[in-house]
Amino acid sequence: MRILSIDKRPFHEVLYRSVASSGVVEQRRFPLLRGTADTMPDGCDAVFACSDLQGMTIHDVDGKKVYRQLGVTVAEELVRLCGATTIPEAARIGIFLCGDLYVRPTLDRRGGVGDVRPVWSAFARSFRWVAGVAGNHDEFGDNKADLSTFCNEPGVHVLDGQVVGLDGIQVAGLGGIIGDPKKKQRRKEK
Repeated sequence: MRILSIDKRPFHEVLYRSVASSGVVEQRRFPLLRGTADTMPDGCDAVFACSDLQGMTIHDVDGKKVYRQLGVTVAEELVRLCGATTIPEAARIGIFLCGDLYVRPTLDRRGGVGDVRPVWSAFARSFRWVAGVAGNHDEFGDNKADLSTFCNEPGVHVLDGQVVGLDGIQVAGLGGIIGDPKKKQRRKEK
């Protein structure tokens, strides 16, 4: 599967809030861009790939402000777009989550490390499969047992040195970043 082109203009956007490098909370737009590929995995009419969903969205629920991780909102918005026939049906879309999906919910500063299972689960509930890696800000619960349990959920493939076959394509992944392996989500370059 080779990407042939990616549109420059988004077909849809999701508004969110994020912390700028200056420390100021900003309103931003997460663009959804269409691309074309030479082929799709068997059973898929589309593949959605993203990373760096480090933001929060605000929703009005019964007159109260409710904050959600940007990744959860993007998953919900994609499902809505499927229902509006803007994109193929969710059961025919594979998802690649390529790390850094966590943001501090208080948006009090950049960085932080936290649980991204809600984002992965939001995609896994509706789409064909979800595969990807953890970024250096991402955790899957408090320990390896939590990650192992989560990886046993249907359609969830958190990769860290493994290769998995998904609808006729081989997908490999390696999470974290190069750095001091004593720190979370860091590994030696080799």
